[in-house]
Amino acid sequence: EAYPSDEYWPTAGAVECSHQHRLKYTFTSANSLPAYVLPYIYHVDSPINCNAHGSDLFYVYISPEGVASSPVNVSQIRTFYPSLEGSVLVDDNDDVHVIYSSQGINTALGDARICYKKKTSAGWQPRVDFTTSDHMLYPSIDIDFNGDIHASWFNCSTFQSIQYRKCVSGSWQAIEYADTSSYVGYPSNIIVDPLGNVYVVYLKWSDPETQIKEVYYSKRTSSGWSPPVNLSPGKAAAGYNQSNGQVLVDNKGNVVVTFSGKGYGAHASVYHPVYRYITPDDTVVPNLGLDA
Repeated sequence: EAYPSDEYWPTAGAVECSHQHRLKYTFTSANSLPAYVLPYIYHVDSPINCNAHGSDLFYVYISPEGVASSPVNVSQIRTFYPSLEGSVLVDDNDDVHVIYSSQGINTALGDARICYKKKTSAGWQPRVDFTTSDHMLYPSIDIDFNGDIHASWFNCSTFQSIQYRKCVSGSWQAIEYADTSSYVGYPSNIIVDPLGNVYVVYLKWSDPETQIKEVYYSKRTSSGWSPPVNLSPGKAAAGYNQSNGQVLVDNKGNVVVTFSGKGYGAHASVYHPVYRYITPDDTVVPNLGLDA
């Protein structure tokens, strides 16, 4: 098509994959964009029929010899609703545990609920829905030394919260709330320490307007959930958004939390990978009065 008189042409084209496939272009100027751009085409793996399966989640096992099994459709929704954010663990019995967020189960709008499936030597068991309401995202799963399963996710409905559920001897217990305070945000991965304590790390906004995010964790012991602890205190300045990383347990039982942070050290205006760890006696290192 005809371009403006100053002729700014597209310089590159690429495919961006994140829940959906989008065509993305780079132009020589952001001030005068052409009304039409040339379409690009890309290859879809032919063994997976995307027309039949839409945005389902698939499971593949790769043997020690490097031989991959045929893809197994885990979510089996087979519509244009996506199943996403899958996380998988294998326990000491070689049973496979998968948790994911799935749309299209409850309503025509396709709002997501949290689903769980288990694969034993007898095959895949029926799906278990952790929630019957919608707007549930970012699930995570861990298995402790007793074989108990721990799961957490973000309830992003009007009543926003970080929710948790535990499975003991094959029986899923009632939903618990790790944090129900205002503007609670996206969780990272759940982790269980050698003593059986559960840690959930997540983000919180300071308010609904500027949406400044900080990193919090909540701990669950046999006595219940402890009050949330801010791991990035004093960083709630404009533009200093913190972003989640990973949560791990080291060989001393310390819970190590990594995140991307702004406002640290000599170069406070740029983001750094930073971390803090929490000892078994709940001491935060470096302490909260110092930079992570």
